[in-house]
Amino acid sequence: MPEKQNSDELDALRKQIAILSEERDASRTELDRMRLLFESTLETVPVGVLIADRDGRILHGNSNIERMLGHPVRLSADADSYEEWVGYHEDGRRVASGDYPLAQVIRGKADHSQLDVDYEHGDGSRSWIRAIAEPIRDESGERVGAAVAVIDIDEERRLQDNQRLLIAELNHRVKNAFSVTQAIVNRSLRGTVNPEFLERLDRRLSAYAQAHAGLLGKKIGRVSFDDILDEAIVPIDPRRLKTHGAEVDFSSPTGVAFAMTFYELTTNSRRHGALSDPAGTVSLTWNLKSEKDGQRLIVTWQESGGPHPKSLPEGNTFGAFITQRAIAAETRGTVEWGLEKDGLRWELDMPYTEQGLQ
Repeated sequence: MPEKQNSDELDALRKQIAILSEERDASRTELDRMRLLFESTLETVPVGVLIADRDGRILHGNSNIERMLGHPVRLSADADSYEEWVGYHEDGRRVASGDYPLAQVIRGKADHSQLDVDYEHGDGSRSWIRAIAEPIRDESGERVGAAVAVIDIDEERRLQDNQRLLIAELNHRVKNAFSVTQAIVNRSLRGTVNPEFLERLDRRLSAYAQAHAGLLGKKIGRVSFDDILDEAIVPIDPRRLKTHGAEVDFSSPTGVAFAMTFYELTTNSRRHGALSDPAGTVSLTWNLKSEKDGQRLIVTWQESGGPHPKSLPEGNTFGAFITQRAIAAETRGTVEWGLEKDGLRWELDMPYTEQGLQ
């Protein structure tokens, strides 16, 4: 009887082991299926991808990254071993292990990190890539690894280099054009007009040349208000010229129109307004206002503390043309002048969209 009982128990144990073995095999099969699905998915994405565990050991990379970098995936042992991936910063320095975005994320220094790298391929050639890393977390939010997406930006960098060359050439030609204009004006008017007028005209041409070269020479596209003010206004004590406003930007030509306007307002204030008095100040503000048909930008130049102007700038002067009709036409806005109790007030009301002036 005891022998039969032992035999029955042994059979039951064998059955239990068989069931566990089947479950283990099924789990392995499911795990293999999930791994195959995961790797197949990585092969379909149009970027290079690397996967690392919590210590930074690289576990997998897709074929796109091998094609992009020109060598097989290097299964680095940890986040201190990434220097076997040979890359260089823009200034020519070798990228250290800790500089790579994957190391930044693995070491908890960032939840999102990216870096443009001049990468050295297996054959010794180089091209620019952008590496972007983010952590992989489990259901509880704990970091269990990290993923890196690698994008080929070599063509983008070449276009940027070409754009810089074009901007430099444009900058050079603008300076030459204004230099020639100044020379012609000086030769033509010398001895026929008041020297003070000629000097003012020369300064005005120089200021416009600087605005064109500065704003069009920085980048083709859009410029911010800070860019405009840097080019338009000669350094003034920040206690006397206070600026504040929303984050807005404009096309480069519109930026030049603003720069010319602010130059004329500043010049007028230095000669006749608040900035001609040591106690005078100017407040320059710009604010967005929402309306039914979209946003509008209100730009206000308010002077105070200086001599009170007896009249508004004459409409037939060049400065008045720039600060009224020219800027209004460029921005499709309206300009209002006023003699407030504190001093001169200039205000522009113009349409504005999220992408800036269209």
